[in-house]
Amino acid sequence: MRPDQPKKEQRLPAILVTVVCLIALTSPLMQWWSSMDSPWYTLYLLWGGVILFIALINSP
Repeated sequence: MRPDQPKKEQRLPAILVTVVCLIALTSPLMQWWSSMDSPWYTLYLLWGGVILFIALINSP
């Protein structure tokens, strides 16, 4: 492995975040949370949470 490639342990959080986002945004789970009487900006809040979570994971 080249020294500039991330280790397996460093890639695991990114993979987990990707899987959780795919499940939340493309599965029947999306039908459930989008059918609730929620404001129009709910999806933006969800994406903001994903971005914040990724920033927290990647902070030193």
